[in-house]
Amino acid sequence: MTASETAAWLPLISYIGLLPLILVWLAGGAMALTYWRVAPRASQLCLTSMLILLAWQLVAVGLNLLVSLSVDWSEPFHPALMHGVINGVGNLVTAAAYLLLLRAVFIGRQADQGAVDARKPC
Repeated sequence: MTASETAAWLPLISYIGLLPLILVWLAGGAMALTYWRVAPRASQLCLTSMLILLAWQLVAVGLNLLVSLSVDWSEPFHPALMHGVINGVGNLVTAAAYLLLLRAVFIGRQADQGAVDARKPC
């Protein structure tokens, strides 16, 4: 195997590390569908969050691969800039998905009877 053939496999090998995340997102989507009748709003937000995370990861993999294959490697900062932009957008998408997930967990829930309401002054 030549060095270029070996280098072509490195991005694919690095994406194997995403497998646990993808499994968690799929499990979260399955749980959201399972509890849809019990908590429809929370399930909808959770499912949307999981689908956003999964879809973005697939898009990011494709974009990073496209950048790696199509950039002019004679310009040293161009590939790094493109990957940085993709990662920056990915961070914004991930933050939005986590906000949906936090909203699903904490908004619209009934407080425990013995819990102190944090919104009321002491």
